[in-house]
Amino acid sequence: GGGMALVENWAASSRNKIDKYQYNRNYHAGNAVLRYKHTWNDAHSLNVFGGMNIEYKEVDYFNAEIRDLLDQSKPEISLAIGDKFIYGSHTSWAIMGFFARANYAYKNRYLIELNGRFDGSSRFPTDQQWGFFPSVSLGWRISEEEWMKDVACVNQLKLRGSWGVTGNNDIVNYAAYDKLLSANYTFGTNNTLVPGLANISSTLGNRAISWEQTNEYNVGFDLSMFKTRLNLSVDYYYAITKSLLFQQPALAITGYTNYWNNIGKVRNQGVEIEINTYNIKTKKFEWQTQLNLATNNNRLLALGEGAERLLSYGERSEVYVAQVGGPAIQYYGYSTDGVWTSQEEIDAFLAGRPATEVFLVGKTVVPGTLKVEDNDKNGIIDAYDRVPLGSPFPTLTWGMTNTFTFHGFDISFMLQGVAGVTVLNGDGYYQETKKINKAYTTNRFISADHPGDGKTPTFANANGMQWELTDYLLQNASYAALKDVTIG
Repeated sequence: GGGMALVENWAASSRNKIDKYQYNRNYHAGNAVLRYKHTWNDAHSLNVFGGMNIEYKEVDYFNAEIRDLLDQSKPEISLAIGDKFIYGSHTSWAIMGFFARANYAYKNRYLIELNGRFDGSSRFPTDQQWGFFPSVSLGWRISEEEWMKDVACVNQLKLRGSWGVTGNNDIVNYAAYDKLLSANYTFGTNNTLVPGLANISSTLGNRAISWEQTNEYNVGFDLSMFKTRLNLSVDYYYAITKSLLFQQPALAITGYTNYWNNIGKVRNQGVEIEINTYNIKTKKFEWQTQLNLATNNNRLLALGEGAERLLSYGERSEVYVAQVGGPAIQYYGYSTDGVWTSQEEIDAFLAGRPATEVFLVGKTVVPGTLKVEDNDKNGIIDAYDRVPLGSPFPTLTWGMTNTFTFHGFDISFMLQGVAGVTVLNGDGYYQETKKINKAYTTNRFISADHPGDGKTPTFANANGMQWELTDYLLQNASYAALKDVTIG
């Protein structure tokens, strides 16, 4: 299949010029599959299929601007006599894959599945484009064994396990190459300014990047009991992702700010549980409950090149850290212990220190500002006192749906929640929002006579540590909510 979109427009503007915009997008995809299926001796079954798939997308953009239009009621090129400016871009990507799968079952009890994919992506350099991704899974339907036939309460019991490798090519196009971008330069003895191309990209090309790979192991079981009124599915997963595709900072001497690289190793492990029960099931009334729980423990195992920590920055100047041994991303900053409520409190704390010794580097300690903790206990608050402050990854997600049916009328409601997750409240960064947020106005410090609750700082003083660099704006984002109600 495929598709094409073309947008083209000429328009005269109020600045006495004519513009042309043209946007052209093409997308094509195709698949070819062969299948083979065979059963013999009423015991063996084999199902094999294989094939290939291909995707291709290209986007063209063109913009021409010609100034000094003689008559704005007639937006024609021939009626514009001024300077001409032409811009354009072309991007494209493609992916091709070959795949095969084989399923074998013996007496519908012992199951095995083999998979293999061989994928190539245009987003990687020519000698790094292809990757092989195999997987295997095993299953045992215990409930089909003769010695389980007498266990009347069990309708189905199945054990299963799997191992597989998956690939990821989700990066920007042309990350492997240095790119020429539009740039003006002077030409001739008159230093005429003319358009041209130059390598002014902030991203350095990396000809060594290739597929990110995840090795995942999974074991679990499916259980159905009491005439399928209780259904339980439990899975444990353990996944290692290596050669992560990551846009990391570049050394300043290169003249670039960043580059894409395969770096680091991350582990994810956890348990997923799904329960489906028919609590009440009669001819007139039925009550069904579906519950799912998922835990995840995320750890950064390596950064590569011997690095132990990598810092990055958010849009509000908040700092994030990727630190080996911790979650793959954490908030990073200064921990606090309330607010300085008076000058007397500050003087008592600083008593005995030399007048020339700086306590809060680059800042002034004044009443109403955050009381930053000296985590390395050296008597000075500086960048070395920053610590991990929490992770934006939840450790538990859950959802529950209850459905009631009575004489053909049904009502259902869904609850959803997460736990163990930290977020940064951006309202505290902007003056216009912090002044109307009760969390930052109620009980805040106003003066030594009106110190508030001792936890909420003033926002009328520019001294002290910025809120976004501390734990003050971080909040526990765990929640439980009514997500959906359906009646019908």
